[in-house]
Amino acid sequence: MDVDSYGAIERLQSIADATGNGLPAFDRTTGGITLYWFGTLPPTISAITADYDDTVPIDVVSTPYRYGDLLQEADRLISEHSTVVSVVAPRTQADGIDVSIFATAVETAGGIDAVLEELDSPLPLYADVGQLVPINLPTT
Repeated sequence: MDVDSYGAIERLQSIADATGNGLPAFDRTTGGITLYWFGTLPPTISAITADYDDTVPIDVVSTPYRYGDLLQEADRLISEHSTVVSVVAPRTQADGIDVSIFATAVETAGGIDAVLEELDSPLPLYADVGQLVPINLPTT
């Protein structure tokens, strides 16, 4: 990522964090940035995209949900269902939440659909079965 892209990401992320409405994502293939945004763009975002118009392509994509709402629901899922859910994260495109469910929970409930019903989320969940595997990094 070049210095212009880094600067654009930092500025966009600052506003996205303050509002909870968006998430910028760098595309390593094109060198551009996609800003996933819920609602009307504030003038500050338009100003940033104009500042980088000649150096960094920035595409703004409308999202169905606020990124902040997805984060809040992901936090709720992992705190209330920690014996069922191993990993949760808002999807980059802000169309729902990725959820990894422990295999034992799926077996106990009788299937992944039964587990999803138990989670009772108002937002779309994209589920798989699995968990993070810790790795031991060498110390120096």
